[in-house]
Amino acid sequence: MEEQNALRNFFEVPHSVFHQEPDRDVEIAALPLDDYRVTVMVDYNSPVLGSQHASLTNIAQFTKEIASCRTFCFLHELEMLQKQNLIKGGDLNNAIVVVDRIVKDEELESLAKLFNKPKVEVKKEGILNNVELRYKNEPARHK
Repeated sequence: MEEQNALRNFFEVPHSVFHQEPDRDVEIAALPLDDYRVTVMVDYNSPVLGSQHASLTNIAQFTKEIASCRTFCFLHELEMLQKQNLIKGGDLNNAIVVVDRIVKDEELESLAKLFNKPKVEVKKEGILNNVELRYKNEPARHK
């Protein structure tokens, strides 16, 4: 991370603001605070991920605690992402694929071709290709 000497605009939250999208089961809240704090809670109704939360209370910790967290998707989303050409630069080194169902050998072979790998497999924790999470709550930290 490189510090820049540009003027910065800041937004202060003057009062509590809430946004809901009930059809997507999404809620966002911004609350006034005299300090810096970002907290995220996610629950994808996945036995692999479970409910997760992450907080950042000091922006100086961003590089150490957040920056290395990878994007992720669920296996059931991959085909749609590929058809819409949205897997640009994504591979199993910089993205996490959460396996949310039983996968047949033929599908693993197809995924290996997609990611240009000789072989892919599902780890017991439900992550494709034996990718280790950098943090237990890496998906929440990424958000």
